[in-house]
Amino acid sequence: MVASPSPEWMRQAFTGLALSSLLSLVLGCTESNARGSNTFGEDEAGEGSEGSSGGESGSSEVDSESAADEERCPLGSEGCPCTMGGACDEGLECAEGVCTMPGDTDTETETTESSESETETETETETTESSESESGGVCTESVVFELDAIDADDFVGFEIVESSIGEGMVLAWDEATEDAYALYNFDIPCTDQWHVWIRGLDVETFDSFFVAVDGEPEPPPVFELDCTGMPAQSAYVWRELNYRDAEAPPCETIDPWVQSWDAGFHSLLLLHRESLALSKLYVTNTDVPPE
Repeated sequence: MVASPSPEWMRQAFTGLALSSLLSLVLGCTESNARGSNTFGEDEAGEGSEGSSGGESGSSEVDSESAADEERCPLGSEGCPCTMGGACDEGLECAEGVCTMPGDTDTETETTESSESETETETETETTESSESESGGVCTESVVFELDAIDADDFVGFEIVESSIGEGMVLAWDEATEDAYALYNFDIPCTDQWHVWIRGLDVETFDSFFVAVDGEPEPPPVFELDCTGMPAQSAYVWRELNYRDAEAPPCETIDPWVQSWDAGFHSLLLLHRESLALSKLYVTNTDVPPE
């Protein structure tokens, strides 16, 4: 339903119509006086008819063009110009001179905001992934882990006792459990070559453990704390992790056994073989041994 024209528009239309009528009257009178009073009735009637016909023809052309415009895009319809009074059909609103549905603009805005939100989320995700990649990349600084053996993540067949030779608190075999073990986990911050050092009790030939790194290899090889049969008296010594097949003779080791660790958790499992106690562990991405 199109809204009623405004009073101002009606006033302008009425004024134009009045002026047009007045001008026609004046012209008609002038033409009549020029011809004479004896011809006024017939001639004026004839010419008046022609004038009227011409007027109707001009009006018809204007009305035809106006009707064609309205047929192409009726005023007040959706997508068409608003009326002169700024009105539109029911359910539509006049936006910048065009009748539109009220929800069209909101939908476009919501779509744009949704797209911007998705773009921001993707950017945040890419930034987070990039930060994680950088933090887990190749090491650029020296890193050292040093811990007491008693701080194992899990152990069975070992006991926490105080050393009788001044080493402090150590993890000692209970001398009963054959499958005794101690498990250590390291949260490695970056990719590098890692050196693992173990401090254990060396008593002549009682100086080795079975060892596995990240659960491999299987069966576990031998880690030799010392393969020389020395010293004569018990002592705690540091030795970098090495690797010897259990069937190979003593001292035929891959020494040192360096670990190529990526960022993340890695495990070291020490199983009882000969050595009776563990004191400390030291892990680093440098070539500097523990003191």
